[in-house]
Amino acid sequence: MTQMIEEWRPVSDMPAYEVSNLGRVRSIDRLVPNGHGGFTKCPGRLLTPRLQMHGYLVVTLRNGKSNLIVARVHRLVAIAFVPNPLGKETVNHIDCDRANPAATNLEWCTQKENLRHSQDLGRMQRNYWSGRRSPAASLSDATARSIREDYAQGGVSYTALAKRYGTNKRTVGRIISGETYV
Repeated sequence: MTQMIEEWRPVSDMPAYEVSNLGRVRSIDRLVPNGHGGFTKCPGRLLTPRLQMHGYLVVTLRNGKSNLIVARVHRLVAIAFVPNPLGKETVNHIDCDRANPAATNLEWCTQKENLRHSQDLGRMQRNYWSGRRSPAASLSDATARSIREDYAQGGVSYTALAKRYGTNKRTVGRIISGETYV
């Protein structure tokens, strides 16, 4: 079995950090203002990723003096090592292991392609969200009931309901059809 050689590249827009093709992130040696008009040498170190609630590895990066950014390791790796000639937005884990951010395990895809990949490998039930409220939903169940009641009274369009409740036509349609918020 051939062992892959680790290659390091700069993290885009974060000059104090590098990411490797094996999915590791490190800070680099740098000079940091010490508050007394001088600088202190700060040695680079390997960052310890933590497992996010949804199974992705994340690291906290410092951008400037106090701006902390929590970054998903697989996205840092993909941006640095995986070509994206079609400008796709989503990073897919080929082996479906979210804790495996190696460049050889990543590919760029659309959200639709990502969901199809998961479904094709049997990792997602068909129509999983049908009739359910997503954990990321912005509307409450009570608001969904109000949307249904207003629509049932007649004379109001999806667009008008979307404006009234601060959402979009598609969400209103899914609520009314019972596809979500059941």
